[in-house]
Amino acid sequence: MKKRIEWLDILKGFLIITVMMGHTEGIPIGLKTWIYSFHMPLFFFLSGFTLSVDKYDFKTFLQKKLKTLLLPGITFMIIIGAYSILVLKVKLTVQNFFLGVIMQMRGQDITIAWFLVCLFLSEITLYIIIKFLKDNNKNVSILLMVISMLNFIYIKFISKSLSNTILPYSIDVIGIVIPFIYLGYLTKKEEYFEFKNYNVLIGISSMVLGVILCTINYKIFRYHVDIYSDMIGSYSLFYGSAILGIIGLITLFKYLKKLKILKYVGENSLIYYVFHTTFFSTYDLILNYYGISSNKIIMSIVYVALTLILVIPIIYIVNKYFPYILGKKKNLIQKNELLSEKS
Repeated sequence: MKKRIEWLDILKGFLIITVMMGHTEGIPIGLKTWIYSFHMPLFFFLSGFTLSVDKYDFKTFLQKKLKTLLLPGITFMIIIGAYSILVLKVKLTVQNFFLGVIMQMRGQDITIAWFLVCLFLSEITLYIIIKFLKDNNKNVSILLMVISMLNFIYIKFISKSLSNTILPYSIDVIGIVIPFIYLGYLTKKEEYFEFKNYNVLIGISSMVLGVILCTINYKIFRYHVDIYSDMIGSYSLFYGSAILGIIGLITLFKYLKKLKILKYVGENSLIYYVFHTTFFSTYDLILNYYGISSNKIIMSIVYVALTLILVIPIIYIVNKYFPYILGKKKNLIQKNELLSEKS
């Protein structure tokens, strides 16, 4: 069994914290604009970085993705859905059930975390494309560029004419995110990021340029990038700022070692991802009862800090007693724990 990539887990820990910060009300718009320019693209990139295509036939690949993406998504949707109805008093009508649970339309109160559905379909699609084109880097890259441009045209023109219609199962953004997955896959395959010739200065420079591009994108369109909401802005500025952010963060995080807290969060990023908004809604319910506003930066920090702590029991229970929910086996959990202790 391969040892987990430490810098990747640490980076995922940082990313899930930025995701949580981005979902709070008190975060300044400038910081939010920067976070949204890279955090989901980088998550898709890292998924591609760990993607194995040659290792599996299609049936095995499909089964693996069903176990590691859709199974936890469906299981946690049921748990969170029950909590939302019983505690948060969310009303589940027949229409909302059909749109959210059956059609997986983003924006409904009860649905599978959109990232899991989008990643599942994107990786299956990419697998088919890579196999069909015999893993030819040039041909796959050209096809994905065409697909992403067609997807962008749909978002900018066709979707608007349909009153910004969001399609089921996130298929209206799959073409936008697949290039990031393939870039991660290609990076690992061709060893583009061996980092022997990279340094902190290049990482910082990439981050600064990424901030400049995403700021220009925001100034032009007056909204921050949000793949979830089909808000991309400029095609070139979106991909440019995202790729620069990816290069900058990976380069910088390659130098970070032994950050155990971030490593722990990164190893359990899926659980943090699916549960954090439910915790946030609970905090909102409590604060609203006492008439306290949550739109301050200090409250954003409190929301994130509390969630990082309060989700730990859920992580423990899932990993200890129900690892199969995550597509894992108990002996695999134990081996990972032993490796962590030795490292």
